[in-house]
Amino acid sequence: MALPKAIGRAGHRAFAFAIVFLISGAMVPVILGDQTEAPLQRYLWIGLYVIAFYFLAKRRGWVRRTWDMLTADKFILAIVVLAVASVFWSTQPATTFKRSIMFGGSTILGVYLASRYSIAEQLRVVAAALATAAILSMLANAFLPSYAFFDDTREMAWRGVFHHKNAFGRAMCLGSLATLLVVATSSSSISRVKYSVSAFVCVAMLFVSSSKTAWAVFLLILALIVFRRFFLAKGYKAVPLTVFVLLTVVGVGTLVVSNADEILARFGRSMTLSGRTILWAAVADLIRERPMLGFGFGGFWSDNLGFYSSNLWADSAHNAYLEWWVNLGLGGLLLFIMSLGLNLRRALILARARLQLIYFWPLAFFTFVLIYAVVESIMSKVYESLFWTLYVMTSYSTAQQLRVRGERDV
Repeated sequence: MALPKAIGRAGHRAFAFAIVFLISGAMVPVILGDQTEAPLQRYLWIGLYVIAFYFLAKRRGWVRRTWDMLTADKFILAIVVLAVASVFWSTQPATTFKRSIMFGGSTILGVYLASRYSIAEQLRVVAAALATAAILSMLANAFLPSYAFFDDTREMAWRGVFHHKNAFGRAMCLGSLATLLVVATSSSSISRVKYSVSAFVCVAMLFVSSSKTAWAVFLLILALIVFRRFFLAKGYKAVPLTVFVLLTVVGVGTLVVSNADEILARFGRSMTLSGRTILWAAVADLIRERPMLGFGFGGFWSDNLGFYSSNLWADSAHNAYLEWWVNLGLGGLLLFIMSLGLNLRRALILARARLQLIYFWPLAFFTFVLIYAVVESIMSKVYESLFWTLYVMTSYSTAQQLRVRGERDV
């Protein structure tokens, strides 16, 4: 009996690894080329959804357990329902139907991972999958330079086994944080050595990605992790720290704003943030046409086959908040903001209740989402659903941990 159980556990771990690796976007463009929504990719994703649902349904009492998990963050459930319902007012009903079903499938993947693994196990899966993507990217840079390097209009950039340097940078940023946390929390010397090498490769790939945003987010969250005991201080101890942090933020913010042109120029950027502010203004103008309902999930970008504005081409808003608004209207935007606020609060309560470093991971991840959502559409891309799936997984896992401890989270 022990052997079949061991094989079953190994199979589940391999499947979890495959989920995170594939939905990160790694290797898929290398194999399929830069095709968008290739049929083979769609079938592969559907296969992941079906297997995850099968594993969920195999467990005794799965309906009640799954429902309890889904209702732990009702905002996530409402977003999925709204995405499916948006087919009725979408400018591209067929596309919205297809993409909303895939979006629901990505949610199932998150529910499966949350139901099967603890926070520590989830962190190891994320670290292993993204470290593998980093190693493959390093090999691609050496042996497939024609793919690994691409012209970013401003410079030649590395994208590894991803389709773009920004996707490469995001994955390496999260992979660097995950592997470093595994190193810091592992009790096995072999594991520490293995993940130390992995962390080195992830950070190296982050460096060569030329993604300044990824570097900034990595350093900020790393600082939060290093100084977490100060940020998690309670009562009277938190007062001087809060004053110090506010004064520091105001001071640094004033310095940055007053010297923005010079600072951005040093990083090869302009006040338009590589054209993002121009794009945001154009998308905001179009949102005014359908502010309450939006264009339907995935409907706007499919309808326009990419958006042209001031000689810029884009297939997303490069801002998750605008992306929710243009897809699902004001309701979708508010649901996401309320969900993120709820999860940040829960993650902070968990980090304070359990001071072990491993329980800082949810707060680090939701902070990652909060910041990255300003400059990238990381939450609603069907075929790059890593961050939505991990968001669902981490949300439900955090709620479960608080429920186990009997902590009041809402």
